[in-house]
Amino acid sequence: MIASFNEQEEECMPMRRVICSIDEQELNIIEKYKLYYKDKYGVNLSRNAIIRMLVCRLDKEINEVIK
Repeated sequence: MIASFNEQEEECMPMRRVICSIDEQELNIIEKYKLYYKDKYGVNLSRNAIIRMLVCRLDKEINEVIK
């Protein structure tokens, strides 16, 4: 996965935009999760939403390890 970062300011919270290239295998994983989530919860998620969920979970895991 290749990523680049651009800072983007909003009213209250600074954000960074991440642009990344995802290979075919990574894309397949995301698409499978989209179908799984739609079947389980009846909600269509975008690829961006899935990536954000995964990053959030990763942050929680890292914080648990650091404790």
